[in-house]
Amino acid sequence: MVDSTTNDTISSRDLFTRQECISVDLYSSAQENLLAALPYLTSPLSLVGSSLIIWAIWYDRQVLLKLVYHRLVFAMSVMDWINSFGMIVLGPWTVPADYLYGRPGRGTVNTCTASGVFFSMLTGTVNYSAFLAISFVLTIRWEWKERRIACCMEPFAHFFGFFGPTVNAIIGGANQLINPLWELPGWCWFSDNPPFCIHDNVYCMNEGTFILPDECARGEDFEGYTTSVGLGFVIFVWAIIVTCMVLIVLKVFRMERSLQQYGDPTAALNRTREAANQALSYIAVFMICFL
Repeated sequence: MVDSTTNDTISSRDLFTRQECISVDLYSSAQENLLAALPYLTSPLSLVGSSLIIWAIWYDRQVLLKLVYHRLVFAMSVMDWINSFGMIVLGPWTVPADYLYGRPGRGTVNTCTASGVFFSMLTGTVNYSAFLAISFVLTIRWEWKERRIACCMEPFAHFFGFFGPTVNAIIGGANQLINPLWELPGWCWFSDNPPFCIHDNVYCMNEGTFILPDECARGEDFEGYTTSVGLGFVIFVWAIIVTCMVLIVLKVFRMERSLQQYGDPTAALNRTREAANQALSYIAVFMICFL
């Protein structure tokens, strides 16, 4: 973004319209097709995996659903199933057919909004992952019992895992914050339309010049909302999961050190290594699935 005092020095030949600037091809045709096809490649796998987990827990629900762990996994799988199903049914075709700043689809503003609402449900899955990590810490580090976790932690897990993302998605759709992502062909999420309309004159990537300001047709307030449910949300959840895993490893390490005098010193820290490997695996799986 350029300071307003700089705009006075820009000659008229350096000013491009928004469509002229963004008309540059960010991707090759093959890359664009791949980005648009990703929901149809990954969502069915996620749908099958979530369905198997849901079926396995529900089949033995009288036993498994008595435990907080299985209830959280069940709810997380339901949220993932909703998101995956939505991405299959409401895929790249939902981008409005008259979209001028990227790959057009065959849809309308309403179909794009619906697609973004389902995509936003992904945050619920990630929230449940964080609360699973918190439940592990409460059990191992502070030795909370099942009943205490159920009454003091689980309600927050379902609020932030289900109700929070659902309300955020509905608010985003109702306030016209969900629009096509020009930098990610075939996807709809929190964005402005036309692109960059919330800024003054902006650097034009393809010509090294500046594009003219424009009024936002939709999504004028999307930036703060994206920070709270997008980047800020990812950093916050990531920090929670990493912190929980570190606390678990430290707890196991301290227990082993205190028990060394009663056991074989050569076998010390084996449990710590196992806990560290499991913690790293949990973090890695979380990041791979989220990305």
